[in-house]
Amino acid sequence: MANTLTTAAQLLQIADQNLDPAFVNDLLDDAPFLKQMSAVLANASNGTQHKYLKDTTAASGGFRAINDGTDYTASTQTLVTNTLQVLTANVRVDQQIAKAYPGGVEAFMDFEGARSLRKAMAVAEAQFFYGVSNDSAGFVGLKANTYIDALADGQVYGAGGSSALTSVYLMRQGTDGVELILGRDGNIEVGETMEQLIIGANSKEMPVYFRVQEALMGFKMGGAYSVARIANLAASTYTLTDAMIYEAIALFPSSRQPTVIAMNRRSLKQLRASRTATSPTGAPAPIPTEVEGIPIVVTDGISNAETAVA
Repeated sequence: MANTLTTAAQLLQIADQNLDPAFVNDLLDDAPFLKQMSAVLANASNGTQHKYLKDTTAASGGFRAINDGTDYTASTQTLVTNTLQVLTANVRVDQQIAKAYPGGVEAFMDFEGARSLRKAMAVAEAQFFYGVSNDSAGFVGLKANTYIDALADGQVYGAGGSSALTSVYLMRQGTDGVELILGRDGNIEVGETMEQLIIGANSKEMPVYFRVQEALMGFKMGGAYSVARIANLAASTYTLTDAMIYEAIALFPSSRQPTVIAMNRRSLKQLRASRTATSPTGAPAPIPTEVEGIPIVVTDGISNAETAVA
């Protein structure tokens, strides 16, 4: 299924003259789901909030007999306001370490700053799936979606496991689905290198170099048919199969099919094993990359230690 949406990789930019703008693409290598995820720039409060309308009641429509009238029901919407949270990857290092770097202080701060930004993006990826249970200071994630947090929910397929659990998520991305929200026009603000005195491990002052690296980020949940979840997948017996994925696809309306499938490495291994087991020749199946044209994205942001969905 072709992805023509604007992605986070296309919108994010490094607001610093010392870092190559092309670095953003490499920055997201440790956050493969965010790299391809549909994204939008925050539209309110100088890029610190995002507001959108969420349909709650459909308008009426249908047939009527000649000379007969019909009842009319207007559609209703709810205004949703997302307040973006600060993603931080600040750098602070003992001055003597930075000065000892062969390229000099600024080169070291760029080197260390890049590592910090990669880590921050990996944390943001886990935040997308688990929200405040991943980091209480971050944005609300999929875990808070009331359409996929119980087995009785219409967008959940239960795999049956009870321990060492994980999930696979099928999502519809875009303006009518889930989106990453980027503040400040998508800028990751990278400040100048500054000198600072801090308290060291011995409770006495020490000189450091410090650099602020921060961005604003949030998540738009979408409506009832934005996400489906295959829950309670275990390490053995209750493992991922194509049949389960088709069960989850069937939870979406035909006009609003998912555009991406997110899973971790263990689930990908299980899916490949299920295909090998049913191979007519017995030959190992290739590594799965899609189901019915819906691409699979593998991420370490999905845990193998989830709480059972009941």
